[in-house]
Amino acid sequence: GTSSNWLMCVATSLLLAGCAQTIPEPIERHLDLVGDVPLNRATQTPADYALLEVGIEIFTAPEKDSEDYEIGDWVFDEIIQKETQFLPHLLKNTLIDSNQWGAVRVIPESDPSLDLFIRGEIIQSNGKTLELQIQAFDSSGREWLNRVYADQSIQEEYPESTRFTLDDTFDAANFVEPFQDIYNRIANDLVAVRTSLGEQALVDLNLVTDMLYAGDLSPNNFSGAVKENADGLLVVDRVPALDDPMMARVADMKYRHHLFIDTVDEYYQTLYEDIQPAYVLWRRYSIDQITEIETSQQEAN
Repeated sequence: GTSSNWLMCVATSLLLAGCAQTIPEPIERHLDLVGDVPLNRATQTPADYALLEVGIEIFTAPEKDSEDYEIGDWVFDEIIQKETQFLPHLLKNTLIDSNQWGAVRVIPESDPSLDLFIRGEIIQSNGKTLELQIQAFDSSGREWLNRVYADQSIQEEYPESTRFTLDDTFDAANFVEPFQDIYNRIANDLVAVRTSLGEQALVDLNLVTDMLYAGDLSPNNFSGAVKENADGLLVVDRVPALDDPMMARVADMKYRHHLFIDTVDEYYQTLYEDIQPAYVLWRRYSIDQITEIETSQQEAN
């Protein structure tokens, strides 16, 4: 299949690139590591107003200057491009596992029908260290998170074999993500912010989302429904009647729209499953190379 061909291509390219040692070099500075973080799971489903609809946008990564390219670097750029779509799915799975939210989707860009948005930038990723800049904000414009999350892994956290064959396939079901603590910390931080807002703020937030989506669908009918308050946040200024037929149509359109973005999310789910073996292979290769280089430097010293 396409994914197995890509996996073979990556594996071959890693071997060729290894001669040039073009793995991403660790960024030498102090990192505030998240450490061991258990996930805050809800023992019972939260109230409806707290079940916010979450969209995780495809991450970004710093662009590399063309003059910095070396032989074999293209394969790492290919992996980083896939990684920007892969890592959001790990966060999505963690939020779903926490049982704290409504629907959680990976999306290509911001969407007016959702309550909470998460954006991320991959600052550093080389198999040994993962460092992400994470921002989260809701539909009213309120910032929930804006901080760096970092952690480090060890070789033992990756499968022993880095040559996945028909007889030795990648065991996705039993593979534990080496950087799961990062995603647990992000998920826990989001729950902490939601708790701090209180019930009324979340009820108001749900209404803001509904009216923003209505305004996006029909600007003429819903102009002026949402305004900016003194704190720079969006609030609902004009609430339509409960029996307003336009709101019923908006609700129907929103339902259909969510079916569409569910399809987009399924695409990213398939991509995640296809590239996971190759991605784990790359990270294992990378951490092996980093460890070998560090060992050589220590022996030289």
